Amino acid sequence: MVSKPRAERLRSWLARYGFFLVLAAGIGYWYFRYMVVHEIAWSEQAVITPDGRHLPAEEALQFPCVVHFYASWCGPCVAELPKLSGFAASHRHIRIYLITDDSAEKAQRVSEAFGLNVLRADDLDDFGVHTIPVTYFYDKRHEQVMATQGAVAWDNHSATQPIENLFSQ
Repeated sequence: MVSKPRAERLRSWLARYGFFLVLAAGIGYWYFRYMVVHEIAWSEQAVITPDGRHLPAEEALQFPCVVHFYASWCGPCVAELPKLSGFAASHRHIRIYLITDDSAEKAQRVSEAFGLNVLRADDLDDFGVHTIPVTYFYDKRHEQVMATQGAVAWDNHSATQPIENLFSQ
């Protein structure tokens, strides 16, 4: 029995599995581009306060805190706002800030409807936020200690227990 030349075997293998290699490479690129939660350099970022002032983010936020990025057009973001509001009401010792690139009017409506601190940003991409919702947790030294991508079950005690433990220290 004569074996196929190496080049022909490689062509055959690539014809059979090449699509999956390209697909895996593409998924890997998009995963790391959009799904990996990045560290935010707060000293380099600015936010817009409810009264329209542009402030350095480090000045606007009081640490330790939870920073939650959302948008009004995002279904999961809007769905979790009532639960996040309930969590904030029952955990007044935890500072929670919402950051959005929505208009001032939309941000004000969310702030009034849910009683949450809403700050605005010109572009969430400036913070390295490419998908929402995303939530960051910071200690008193301004260091990120935890982050979650996607909606958080704010009304589920077992899901929020690590958050409570983080801020009880």
